Amino acid sequence: MKFVLSSEMKEEVLMGVDAGGNTVKLTKQLDPREALGRVLHDSGLDVVRTVLDHMPSDRLLPPGA
Repeated sequence: MKFVLSSEMKEEVLMGVDAGGNTVKLTKQLDPREALGRVLHDSGLDVVRTVLDHMPSDRLLPPGA
């Protein structure tokens, strides 16, 4: 939600030159993989990663899994 509200999930604006030599502005939409990557690699999740890294592996899976 933070990414949507802060506009971090906006499309990228790229400048280019067409075949006629004219400058054109292109927009590149984020694909779902890029969007998920940005969310998962956000520093706001560092605390969660630290807790999970220090948790015993038998507590990560439900009993009987």
